[in-house]
Amino acid sequence: DLIYNRPAKELKELISGIGLKAPSGHFDYATLEEKVDYAAELGLEYMICPMIPPAMWGTLDGFRQGAVHLNKIAAKAKAAGLKFGYHPHNYEYKQLAGGRGFDVLMREFDPSIRLELDIYWAVEGGQNPLDLMRQNRQRLALIHIKDRKQFSGFTYNPLADNAHHFTEAGSGTIDWKAVLGEARRLGVTQFYVDQDGSDLPVEQSLRASWKYLSQLNV
Repeated sequence: DLIYNRPAKELKELISGIGLKAPSGHFDYATLEEKVDYAAELGLEYMICPMIPPAMWGTLDGFRQGAVHLNKIAAKAKAAGLKFGYHPHNYEYKQLAGGRGFDVLMREFDPSIRLELDIYWAVEGGQNPLDLMRQNRQRLALIHIKDRKQFSGFTYNPLADNAHHFTEAGSGTIDWKAVLGEARRLGVTQFYVDQDGSDLPVEQSLRASWKYLSQLNV
């Protein structure tokens, strides 16, 4: 939430003043309710929760509690003219006693909650992103793009350094032509290059991803 320390009107003017738009934004779980009006004033289309608290990751009941809270926020967001969504990382895909947290969330969420699927984190969690998109096509609305370096095995804690095998799109192991083609076939219209970290400076990294993605015929 560091960027949200400016008044919403000021931040909106700053974004538009440099020729950009902000169709969506991530907001911390703990401050979601108090940020709904801020997100609406900022002019966002989507208000996204990127993570439930780590203390809730260990049991399916923790994910159920998360779903209850996010359903409450989704109703408030809808009343403010916003769409509400959730961004999984990799911990949701871990097998727990009785199943996976991801499945609990998809089952327990209100139908209005959209899925912002981060392809890197799906792969890092051992998932086939094409299958995930097809299985959750009713929720799928936004795609995050970053590539994954060659790495054997999967991890289930996005806060751990050994889960960070980030690289520019086209420089890793993810089949972006297949992923983006399927996403478009399923009706997704919002795609974001997600710069979580790279060996390159941020601007150079983004340019490299954009150069690769812009030449894909999908």
